[in-house]
Amino acid sequence: MTKRRLLIVVIITIVFVLVFSFSSTVFELKVVDVAFYNNGQMVSYTPELSAIRQRIISETTFDYGSSIFFVSNDKYNGQIEYNEPNLKVLGMEKIFPNKLLIKMGRRDVSFYFVADGQAYLLDCEFKLIDIQPTQEWQNTLLQKQGKVKGIYFEKNGIRQDYFTFFGLSKNVLDCGQFLTQNNKIFNSTANLHCFANLNKEMFDNMNEIIFCLDGQTVKVKISTFSGVLMEVEDVLEKFDEKFLKLCNAYFTLSEKEKIKTTHGVLRIDANKNVFWST
Repeated sequence: MTKRRLLIVVIITIVFVLVFSFSSTVFELKVVDVAFYNNGQMVSYTPELSAIRQRIISETTFDYGSSIFFVSNDKYNGQIEYNEPNLKVLGMEKIFPNKLLIKMGRRDVSFYFVADGQAYLLDCEFKLIDIQPTQEWQNTLLQKQGKVKGIYFEKNGIRQDYFTFFGLSKNVLDCGQFLTQNNKIFNSTANLHCFANLNKEMFDNMNEIIFCLDGQTVKVKISTFSGVLMEVEDVLEKFDEKFLKLCNAYFTLSEKEKIKTTHGVLRIDANKNVFWST
C-alpha cells in the first residue's frame, strides 16, 4: 500500500511540475538573441553582423509571451532565411527560463550557372544567394581555384541558355529560390546536396553538373576532376535512390580500382543497373 501511495504522490508531483512549467509566465519567451558561426566557431560581432542581428530580431515575428517549451527548433527558419538569403539558420538553443538563441552561418557559393549575361550563384543546397554580372563573376571565379562548380543545360546534346530553353522569366528566381517553379525536372536538384554531405571528398572533386533533355529522357551528368563522367538516367523517378547508388559505385571503384577510374563513364539506367565503360 505504501508503494502505491508513493507512486501516486510521484505522479501528482510530476503533473504539478508540468502544469506549472507550461503555464507559468517564468517560461514565457521574452528574449531573443543571435550568434554567428564560421566553421563551427562562434565569431565576434562586426558592424555588419550587428546590423544583421538587429534585422533578424526586429523583422522576425517571434512569439513573445508563448511558452518556450512549445517553440520548435525550425519554427522561424523560413522567415529568417527569406529575409537573409545569404545566411543559414544552423539551429536554435533554448536558454531557460525565457531566452531563445538563434545560431546563424553564412552560405558559401558552391555552384553557378550563367544566363542573359548574369551569373546565378548557389550554395550546396542549391539555394540562390546572389546574382552578379558574368564578367565580374568570372574574375572572382579565377580566385576560387576550382572549388565552385558549373551547372549547364543541354537539349539534344546542344548547350542551351537556361531562360531560352525553359521559357521562364527572371521573376521566378528571387533570392532564396531555385529551379523549381514551373519546372518539375529541377524539383530533384535539392536532393543533390545529400550526396555532397555523404562524401565531402567526392563533392570537392566534382567539376560540373549538366542537365540534359534528349526527347523525353532527362539525365544528370556529373563531370569529376578525376576524369570520370557519372550519368543518371530518368531523374524524375526515384532520383535520390539512383544517385546514391551511383555514388556508392563510384566510391567502390575509387577504392578498389584506382586505375580504371582515371577516365570513363559510370552510368545507371532506369532499372538501377550500374555500368562502367572506358
